[in-house]
Amino acid sequence: MPWDAELPAPRTSAARSGQAALTGAAAVAVVATGALVAPVVTAVVALLGVLLLRAGGRSAERLALRRERRGERRRDPLVSMLGAPWHLLAALADTLVSVPLVALVAGAPAGAIWLADPVVNGLERPELTASTAITVGLVVLLSRRGHRRTRLALRRALVTSTPSTAGAVAVLAVLLGSAVLLLAAAEGSAPTWWPLEGLR
Repeated sequence: MPWDAELPAPRTSAARSGQAALTGAAAVAVVATGALVAPVVTAVVALLGVLLLRAGGRSAERLALRRERRGERRRDPLVSMLGAPWHLLAALADTLVSVPLVALVAGAPAGAIWLADPVVNGLERPELTASTAITVGLVVLLSRRGHRRTRLALRRALVTSTPSTAGAVAVLAVLLGSAVLLLAAAEGSAPTWWPLEGLR
């Protein structure tokens, strides 16, 4: 099997796939509402999350391929740890290459929001525009074919972290509750643009 070959997507039931999709959508809602409260911080955290997922996905694939070719070895964890910086750099390069396309696609709806200047209770044009750009950019970034590893890593993480139905419901409830609280905070106070506040 080639070194760069990707592992097949993990097989899960329709219910588990649906649960992962709902949890992923709730996580996107948290990003969207978080961007209304602290746009810059939310964008940085979302980007770091994508980088870590992509790097972790690459590392997991390399480990699985090594074990498939040579069998499980005691030094596998050490090899994975030593390869972590390389996987992180590769993930960073892949993500930076995607930035122009993501910015182009996300710029259209964000520009439309800016021009329309919609009236939303407690929310103003700058934070609505930033939230739109960040949310659309994240969805576009994860939807790209080159980020299939990231989507698979996210799916594995969502499924693995919620092995039971009760756990899945609890995680979903926490995410949705967080989104509601962030939205309430955004409507009740002005957003923070740290660390760019001095440039505005």
